[in-house]
Amino acid sequence: MRLYKHYTYEGGISTPCIVHWPGGGVPAGGLRHEPAHLVDVMPTFLAAAGGSYPTEIRGQKALQLAGSSLLPLYKGASFERGPIFFEHESNRAVRIGRWKLVGLGSSGPWELYDMEADRAESEDLAAAEPERVRTMAAAWEEWARRDKAIPWPWQPQWGEAGQG
Repeated sequence: MRLYKHYTYEGGISTPCIVHWPGGGVPAGGLRHEPAHLVDVMPTFLAAAGGSYPTEIRGQKALQLAGSSLLPLYKGASFERGPIFFEHESNRAVRIGRWKLVGLGSSGPWELYDMEADRAESEDLAAAEPERVRTMAAAWEEWARRDKAIPWPWQPQWGEAGQG
């Protein structure tokens, strides 16, 4: 896989998820290939517990719950995956179905990969698919603004390093 932790290429984000839930209706020994994200943990736990996400926290409107419940996937039912958004130390990406858009740093150009045909992210298809790049980049930016993942580059809010 390309690169390593810190980046939003597969080498930095691809990790197995192992679930063991005796009595939870999850078949033993199953293997799923659908992509998921850490933000899916909270919706999955809420669904499993029959809980709900608050609309307000300490008098403030809560941010929208990110992610999707993976419970249907674990139980072998159909699973409709929405977009998966990434931002880590200004590296950014969005995965929608088989397509993944990746940007190196806050100002690197967008790169487009077909994850079903090229999981190693070796053939950038951005030049061949400019409309897909525009659509996915707009979705990423909308998410990043809504969930406060930008603006970048980051500026310290508490004065210079060591001060505050």
